[in-house]
Amino acid sequence: MRIIGTIDHPTWKITLFKMDNKFSIKFEDRFLEQTYKFREGEQLPDEAALRQLVDDHFLQSVQLEFESMQRVHQQVLDNHPRNAGDADFPEII
Repeated sequence: MRIIGTIDHPTWKITLFKMDNKFSIKFEDRFLEQTYKFREGEQLPDEAALRQLVDDHFLQSVQLEFESMQRVHQQVLDNHPRNAGDADFPEII
């Protein structure tokens, strides 16, 4: 898999990938990420066509999904309190 480009965004890192006959668009927001994969073909022949997919509607859908993922992420952390010794490092003398 190789990086074929990036898309500027004020909040997220958006990276475009290509591997064999597939394109991927990866959205990263701190500890969360979403990846959408597309088959290369007549409808999606190149990077320029892939970039056109990332329109306002797609970005709004990604935002809603990140919000949902963030809620789940926080719920998981809230429901599994850290044990006192989990992150403690051994004392070095």
